[in-house]
Amino acid sequence: MAAVPGLEELSRWLQRGYGRPLRDGTARALQGTTPEHYGEDIADWLRWSADHGISPWQADHTHAQDWLDHRGGALRSRARYFNALHTFYIWAVSENLCRHNPFDERLRPDLRDEPGLPVIAATHMTALMQAADGLYAPVTPRNRALIYAMLAGLRPGAIVRLDTGDLRPRGTDTTAKIWQKGGGTREMTLPRYSSSPSTPTSPTASAPPPAP
Repeated sequence: MAAVPGLEELSRWLQRGYGRPLRDGTARALQGTTPEHYGEDIADWLRWSADHGISPWQADHTHAQDWLDHRGGALRSRARYFNALHTFYIWAVSENLCRHNPFDERLRPDLRDEPGLPVIAATHMTALMQAADGLYAPVTPRNRALIYAMLAGLRPGAIVRLDTGDLRPRGTDTTAKIWQKGGGTREMTLPRYSSSPSTPTSPTASAPPPAP
């Protein structure tokens, strides 16, 4: 089987470990799972190009658009595909492998077009916290912690990586070392919630029925 054009160069770029160039002449390091995902996306483009008789070093934006449409996916997924190929081709142009970047800015997905996340109303948050506090039925400590962590805005991946060793009480607040998508951690002050179980929820809110 003939080698897919571009895979050798892709391997060399990934081993280099740097992505988009910065203004000071350095480049941003590829961290966490980014190299793996970028490698899969770029390899898919290279194989698609080979299947369609397109040289990756002579492709233009129409070919890039066709591949993005072929790959499909949600808007954020398409943005990742674009970022992977756009960054790879910045390097390819600098290495004189090609003359232009087929994944140019005209193809960049506009994430402002993505529908915003629904906002949980205060009454619904209160109902969730009351349920977590066992007002309606017994709740295990694990499930209670899960609900409060989600209400604090933690991603599922960050929650499953969190353990008691990451929690640091500081006065009346508690900070935690939170895993970030793409790798690395950050310090976060966890909000203090009070479900006020003695205070009834709004009549417009539908509270869970009591356990039989």
